[in-house]
Amino acid sequence: MSSVEDQSHNRIEHVIQDGGSVDNTETVIAEKLHPNVSYERMPDKGIYEGINNAIVRCRGDVIGLLHSDDVFAYSNVVEDVMTLFRSSDIDVVYSDLSLGVFLEDGSFKVVRKWKSEEFHPRLLRMGWVPPHPTLFIKRSIFDRVGFYNSNYRISGDFDFMLRLFNLTGLKFKYLPTETIHMSLGGTSTRAFYTELIKLSEDFEISNKHGLPLSGLLLKKLRKLQQFI
Repeated sequence: MSSVEDQSHNRIEHVIQDGGSVDNTETVIAEKLHPNVSYERMPDKGIYEGINNAIVRCRGDVIGLLHSDDVFAYSNVVEDVMTLFRSSDIDVVYSDLSLGVFLEDGSFKVVRKWKSEEFHPRLLRMGWVPPHPTLFIKRSIFDRVGFYNSNYRISGDFDFMLRLFNLTGLKFKYLPTETIHMSLGGTSTRAFYTELIKLSEDFEISNKHGLPLSGLLLKKLRKLQQFI
């Protein structure tokens, strides 16, 4: 919440979706609520249903996701993104991120750097997708791409991005800078058994979208190249 508050852009609607946290989340949020923050606590069956519930509540023209324990890398991220949307007819903006851990002194220790690149359709068959947490999407695009498939536990973002980047007529813009610090230990990076679930879902999604097995293997290799 502090990361969003520190953004220089002055027209941010902060929609918080809580699927039923059992820690101190509700108390912390209540202490920091203000008119630009909308909080809903409602049970859901997983991450992607929660995201869908939040998207439905959004009123703004552009939607970006900031997952639990992730933060913006600097205070002008939203302003830089919105400058791109204002300067040309862009539908989707994405960028780079770092994955790591927050230390007790508040600093961020980087473990992986995920650097993206300019989009080309051939990249999808090579296992390429941009870092999901860096996506900013015009709200109207959800009418075409649909919402996240809540049947997936971990890889619903992979399925969503393949649907998004396969849409014809959209204009994508790569912002070549690091905009998100993502905490390791989330659902997609937590443990070996979750990696097995993710692999199974990735395989199902790849088959559904007609991606070759080589593309799925390259997707895994890309992750190995990110470690520093």
